Amino acid sequence: MKRYSLFISLLLLSPSVGLAVNLPDAYPRLGNYFLDPEISDSEATELAQWDIVVVGFETHYTSPNAFKIMQAANPDIIILAYVTSEEVPENHITVTDTASPVYKLYQQLNSNEDLYLKNISGDYLNFYPGTRLLNVTTEWKKILPKFMTKQIIQADPKDWDGVFYDNCFNDISWIDDQVDVNQDGEADFWKTADAQWKSGMTKMMKQTRQRNPNKVIICNSNGDFYTYINGRLIEAFPSSFDGGWTGSMEQYFEVLKTAKNPSIVIVNTVANSTDADNYQQMRYNLTSTLLGDGFASYDQSVDSHDSLWWYDEYSVALGAALGEPYNVDTNDGPGDTWEKGIWRRNFERGIVLVNSSNDSQRIILEDGFEKILGTQDTAVNTGAVVGSVKLAAHDGLILQGRIAQVVNDPYI
Repeated sequence: MKRYSLFISLLLLSPSVGLAVNLPDAYPRLGNYFLDPEISDSEATELAQWDIVVVGFETHYTSPNAFKIMQAANPDIIILAYVTSEEVPENHITVTDTASPVYKLYQQLNSNEDLYLKNISGDYLNFYPGTRLLNVTTEWKKILPKFMTKQIIQADPKDWDGVFYDNCFNDISWIDDQVDVNQDGEADFWKTADAQWKSGMTKMMKQTRQRNPNKVIICNSNGDFYTYINGRLIEAFPSSFDGGWTGSMEQYFEVLKTAKNPSIVIVNTVANSTDADNYQQMRYNLTSTLLGDGFASYDQSVDSHDSLWWYDEYSVALGAALGEPYNVDTNDGPGDTWEKGIWRRNFERGIVLVNSSNDSQRIILEDGFEKILGTQDTAVNTGAVVGSVKLAAHDGLILQGRIAQVVNDPYI
């Protein structure tokens, strides 16, 4: 858990209204995308180790103790309320507990079919199995921000630091050749459908910001709404959909540069396994994230974001970053593009190395670095003092600076 934090207060909409959150000024920064509908006390205790946590918007109702536990253990933790921006899980439509936030949000769908996105045959459309898409060009673009503000954020303002919107798509024509966004009974021309969809999503983000000028708002998508939101989650990093490692890093740094301050990017890698011991994949996620100022996240799969995996590297106190990342071979920063190769970033108490190339490479180091002494991947984290390291393809490494140099004194 981090012991240092930097209070950031930045003006957003007017000189009199600012957004204030505690962001860690020490690294690594860590995020957990934890979507279990209920959180036990023991799970809350573990979640407190992360800097930013995304949990379901119903969590205050299902697990009220979780907030007290997390905030007592980590007063600077950032907790965001997860909700899908453009779809509803089908099992949420049939919830009968009238006190549940899930019921309060979605029961209105039973009397308003126009809120659903359909094709010209009147079929419900879906992006993810077991869900129905909602039409963000309808009143849904106002209903959801109003609900998330009044029923969730303002109901417990000291517990919620903001909103996390899933699937903030820029466009929608790809979902169905016969999509009927404007509900006129005719298939929409793709440019028209996409323009109307983006306009609706933009208004949803704008409404959320206007209602919550001092809260964090981030999305899970590459939607271009950074006038109003603080950043995004990059899911399943580095994916071919985002252009592999180079494309994902370009997106990562573009969001950090363009999103509303303080910009927040959660870089999520999935193991596609219930096993937590793919240490190389975890390191690749963590060290790539450490090249920027985002929050590293590693869990089971896109279908199961509910892991509490903790690693030796997470506990390393790197301190503050001393500069920007650079390519070891050229000494150049990334600029607008990221070349595959060996990348490095320096910190107060160590360095981070990333090998994004397809070949193992040896890196010669200056004096004064040692490997982590770990209990998990003991073949890598040996605690050895090193003058060079061999780094496998698509791997990363954290090296600690030597704490002290002893002169003219007995030393064991």
